Amino acid sequence: DYNALVIQYNEAEAAGDTATTAALLPQMEDAGALTERMGIASYYYALLNMMSRLKAAYEISDFVIIAGEESSGGSDVPFLGDALERSEADYPALWRAYDEQKAANELELSPDGSRYLMYVPVSSVFADTWLVVVSIPSAALDSAVMAQMVPTLSVTVAVYIVCLAALLVLFRSQLVRPLIALSGLVSGYAHTHEASCADEIRSHAWPRDEVGILADRTAAMIDETDAHTQRLAALTAERERVRSELAVATRIQASALPEVTPAFTGEGGFALSASMEPAKEVGGDFYDFFM
Repeated sequence: DYNALVIQYNEAEAAGDTATTAALLPQMEDAGALTERMGIASYYYALLNMMSRLKAAYEISDFVIIAGEESSGGSDVPFLGDALERSEADYPALWRAYDEQKAANELELSPDGSRYLMYVPVSSVFADTWLVVVSIPSAALDSAVMAQMVPTLSVTVAVYIVCLAALLVLFRSQLVRPLIALSGLVSGYAHTHEASCADEIRSHAWPRDEVGILADRTAAMIDETDAHTQRLAALTAERERVRSELAVATRIQASALPEVTPAFTGEGGFALSASMEPAKEVGGDFYDFFM
């Protein structure tokens, strides 16, 4: 027992028994080396047991530890696994993780394309860097990704459809329906030309957005159109009144002018005719004739 040898060595050293300490020292070294080897083996097989459980739980094809050649080839280190050759050309991520002592951030596809590999450096009981390698069959990973992706895509598409439907309903209620209602009122005004259409437009509860602004502008335009129509009607009536008065004045002026016929009764030797055309509706000139 290594601990018992250490106790005996300490007691002999305290008593000054150099012969006993000299005899115990080689035994302690052999027991310490054996204990260390047993500890390494125990640690290794505990890791294997843990890897087996992980493989069974997560369907991992391989979960191993890789040590460099200098770690596994020395006489002081028991070589407990298989010797594998991993060239840098075929496994660049492995060599990068080993040299930089950093975990590989990307999955590395094996040369035959059958597995995905990932490397995580760990500190060994020696100074060398060991790598924990996780291997997953590419078909299993691809199927797992697809199994995860299909529900995710289904949920995404469903959410997209629901959002699109909600957007269409909101678009119809907030824009399409108000525009249809406003278009109907404007069409009614185009047929009837009634100014009350503006009040009817204002009576609706339009949304306070561009549609509401358009409704307000439409009602204001109808008011302006109706006012302009009334002004035109007033001007037309005034023109008709002036035209009627000018026609009366023209008839009055024409009736004040003498007619040429009948000619002078009993007279001969000459003929008489007269005509007057005002420059406008009514002129200021008159004429008469007598013997």
